[in-house]
Amino acid sequence: MDGAQVVSKSSSSSSSGGSGGTATAPDGSTGAPYDIGSPTVTDLYVSTTGSNSNSGTSVSSPLLTLEAAWNALPATMTTTGYRINLLPGEHRCGADESSCVNYFADKTGTHDYPIIIQSVNAAGTYTAGEALIRGGKDIDNVSYLYLIGVEMAAGGTYPTNNSGNSPVCPWLSSVPRFRR
Repeated sequence: MDGAQVVSKSSSSSSSGGSGGTATAPDGSTGAPYDIGSPTVTDLYVSTTGSNSNSGTSVSSPLLTLEAAWNALPATMTTTGYRINLLPGEHRCGADESSCVNYFADKTGTHDYPIIIQSVNAAGTYTAGEALIRGGKDIDNVSYLYLIGVEMAAGGTYPTNNSGNSPVCPWLSSVPRFRR
């Protein structure tokens, strides 16, 4: 996954658009923080009790699925990035194994306009570990994607993936679950 970073956030950020805040993650053998800066982003919200007919632009009108939020993003981020805020709960890849959609591809973020998927609490404020993505994700041809404070797990009643590729993400095939 070119240009992608897996990070966990260390400070709060506004849930009303604007800056992405500061994030930290292991940086090779140094363990130094990785600062994503203050990118320009538009917020989308996803809730296990939302609806894909909602706008997804507020905590009070969230989308139901990560897939719907992903599909709302343009192919190339040219004037704003997007921050997909996952409200608390287990976000499944589909209603059952046959409807599991876990292939996320062909989105081009930039340093100034990245794609951020982060865990938030019920008020929409960043909180690590509130959201779990179940069913794995197969991410391909995506740049400047940041996963912040989100836990991921394959299995349960959901497959690792239906794409036929490596589990969870090709670059994370040996990592069964993100840690905060």
